[in-house]
Amino acid sequence: MKALCLFLMLVGASAFASGCDLTLATYIYTQTNGTQTTRNYYQYLPASHNSTLWVMLHPTTTSLCPFDEGPMKALADQNHFIVVWPISTVSPISGSYYWEAYDLCYIWVPTGCNATTLGPDDSGFIASLIGDRTGYYGLNTVYVTGMSSGAFMAHRVAFEHQGLVQAVGAASGQVEAWNPKLETIPKLPTLTSSPTVLMLNGDNDNVVVYCGQPNGTGWGNSDFPSSDVSLKYWANNMTCQPASPQLCTSAGVPTPNLYQVHCQNVAFVREPNVCHTWVPGTESVMWTFFTTGVLPPPPPPNRGLAQPSDPTCLH
Repeated sequence: MKALCLFLMLVGASAFASGCDLTLATYIYTQTNGTQTTRNYYQYLPASHNSTLWVMLHPTTTSLCPFDEGPMKALADQNHFIVVWPISTVSPISGSYYWEAYDLCYIWVPTGCNATTLGPDDSGFIASLIGDRTGYYGLNTVYVTGMSSGAFMAHRVAFEHQGLVQAVGAASGQVEAWNPKLETIPKLPTLTSSPTVLMLNGDNDNVVVYCGQPNGTGWGNSDFPSSDVSLKYWANNMTCQPASPQLCTSAGVPTPNLYQVHCQNVAFVREPNVCHTWVPGTESVMWTFFTTGVLPPPPPPNRGLAQPSDPTCLH
């Protein structure tokens, strides 16, 4: 577990290392139990903006610089949307910043969370920040995206605040995680709305394993579901191409030659040979799918070239 935590910290730190030139802002959020907390975020405002807010959620990290800052600012300038980067809290397990994904409250509150005893309440914080920014700037379209623990968190914000988020982008993150020693697999909320959702996962990812991670080996000694679980949750009986897709075989390995599934406004992209990393250009792939519904032709061109030379993926 210590090695995994260190690995996650290094992944985040490398992604945050360059181009940090925005000013960290504070946001006072009142939790549902009445407790006021001070949280942090970054914001980028292009020269002119439309009605869209893009919320980018960082992976596990030890740095506070905005994730994917340069490409996101360039994309925002080109397409005139506002970007905010909320910041998570420090995990008591690893000492690094990561998100309270569904259902990881026990990491912060070992006795369990309830209406009066909350963990970081990241879902509530992000939803409140979205409400504040959209109200201030007169925005009506919200995209929430993330990498790794940020991808898990993007899922959670969307299904816990249905109707608030119009599109979700999750790179290397499933819909939930849980500690098998403390609880059964948590039931996900019933969907009453259908946001656009794009999920991407490397089939060589040894941190958020493509076909699931059992035996309590995820962060916080948690289990992760397979990619099939996340796809089926969001697709929610939609018509898919190919029909009745199975991303993983009964042996628990990626289905050969199946690189993407498109279910109306929900899609999953398999990144061949890619490890636990944000492939350059992912934000543009997400933007294109969010605004046009178009995916790159399978297999995704050049994405596999971004894999590290280290075969164990420790980068």
